[in-house]
Amino acid sequence: MNNLLITLVVSIGLLLLVLLVLCAKLIIFRYFEIRKRNAIQSYIERRQAEWFQYLVEGSVPMEQLRPANQLEVEAVDQLFFQYQSTFSSEQIAFGMKQFAMTYMESYYKNHLFSTKWSIRMNGLQKIYLFNWLFLSGEIIKLLRSKKLYSKEEYILIYRILAKFEPKHFVSYYMNPKVPLGEFDYRKLLIELEERQLSLLAEKFVELPHVLQKVLIEMIGVKFYLEWLPLLHKCLDSPDKELRISALKSIAALGSLDDMDRYERFAKSAHWQERLMTAKIFRSAHPQQAERVLGVLIADSNYQVRLQAAASMKVLKSGTVALMSVITTSNDKYAIEIAQEMLGKE
Repeated sequence: MNNLLITLVVSIGLLLLVLLVLCAKLIIFRYFEIRKRNAIQSYIERRQAEWFQYLVEGSVPMEQLRPANQLEVEAVDQLFFQYQSTFSSEQIAFGMKQFAMTYMESYYKNHLFSTKWSIRMNGLQKIYLFNWLFLSGEIIKLLRSKKLYSKEEYILIYRILAKFEPKHFVSYYMNPKVPLGEFDYRKLLIELEERQLSLLAEKFVELPHVLQKVLIEMIGVKFYLEWLPLLHKCLDSPDKELRISALKSIAALGSLDDMDRYERFAKSAHWQERLMTAKIFRSAHPQQAERVLGVLIADSNYQVRLQAAASMKVLKSGTVALMSVITTSNDKYAIEIAQEMLGKE
């Protein structure tokens, strides 16, 4: 019994000792962090005028601001972030790039190849934010490395490549190192210029299905009316999701000709296609619109009926058309949704 008690006391003592050591380490770490932060802030305040003269006025030579140690490098990095957030100037951006190329290249390289995820992400974010084109070779090395990184890192790398390699990013988007979903591709494609999206469109048949779908959606989001022929091709696809995405973009474009090509989808077996058709026909000639929407307002799916009624309402004779549904239709659901839509006025 005494031995058990002694063992318990010793165990508790050791546990307390470990906790004390951990607390001491935490206090020491916190102390040095605060000290470092204060030193960086002191540097920025002390040399702020010189940096303004170098970046904005161009009256101070770059050599005068050469970092004396690692702490000053980190201070400059923070100062760059402040300037990037505050100013939008090609002159300032050029000055920052020249300085980083000369004195800070190894600093950013070390970030990229750090063993810590947070440091790598921070490095990638800085390269993306500051447009450090001189580090594009290191980004390619990172991408070609046998080591697998996180999806967040790869997405950021692909965003950087789209900036730095506007004509050669397509293969990376087509064959990502890790599987990418719709949300990931939306994040990537929303930043691309039309000429870059055109490069993807040229390889449309070879693109992964999810990338095809998001590319089609981007046509409507970015309002590329001249891309209608590609959307029309997708309407004949055996892939239901691709057809729905094409119809969605067509609905977003509006102001369309040749509405006859879309009318067949009012009888689709898939309610999502009928829903998109109801959206599209709000832009049709009133007579054709009333005919197609008059069918869809009695659809078996509530969302389709609701959209058909909403599209009918925006027509020039929308109120009259809805009243006609109420007074002449034999479908109770059509009557109810027409009454609901008129009641929203």
